[in-house]
Amino acid sequence: RRIAMTDTASTPASSVFDRLAANDAARRADAERRRLETLELAHPSESAAAFSSAFNATREDIARALNDIALDDGTDDATVASEGASTSAMDRLREVNARIVALDRFRAEASYYLPSYDERTSANALKALREQFTRTVSLKAPREKFRFKSRALMMNRREPAKNAEAAIKSTETAETSSSMTTATVAGPGTRDRANETIVIDALDENEDYVLERLVECDVYVLGAPRALRAHDLNRCNIYVVAVGGSVHVENI
Repeated sequence: RRIAMTDTASTPASSVFDRLAANDAARRADAERRRLETLELAHPSESAAAFSSAFNATREDIARALNDIALDDGTDDATVASEGASTSAMDRLREVNARIVALDRFRAEASYYLPSYDERTSANALKALREQFTRTVSLKAPREKFRFKSRALMMNRREPAKNAEAAIKSTETAETSSSMTTATVAGPGTRDRANETIVIDALDENEDYVLERLVECDVYVLGAPRALRAHDLNRCNIYVVAVGGSVHVENI
């Protein structure tokens, strides 16, 4: 009797295990079917492996270009800027910056089909590349010259007529644009410069930064201000790493 009861009890348990195994096999088969359907419907260009290969190749090429610029002492350049940085080095940095922007756009366009791990990895790699670019710009770009505050007084003594005319024009400009500049005059910024390469690397992330009345300048903003205001810029190239908030542009 005990043996018969054991056989009877084992039959329902075996049936339960069989159903579980059948359900697991069906689940696996359904998952594989959905995977194959996804592969068939996916566009050939929407491949995480293809993206990683292209992204890494471009990133490594940009990193090598930045290393070459950083190690170049400028002795072979045909033209050297008066501030001490080679013109060709700055041109190459502009080209590299454009390639970094294009690589960032490529990553953003692929983000919707990339796995989360690949997206995080590419974002971190791009961040490291931007930091390398910032260090290279700091190394190659000329620093601002030291300026005596009394220089304006000396120039006024030497050229009173010219400076008087400039002062009148400056007053007229201030009066006509007072509504735009009143709120920004007191804040940190770079103003009234011409034909210079300006590197700004000491910024407070809790303050706005202002670029005003610049003519034919290359400006590199390496920090991350709370907001950036650009007013009255003429034939200038502005390169900004990041802005915490908004960018206000007027009369450029």
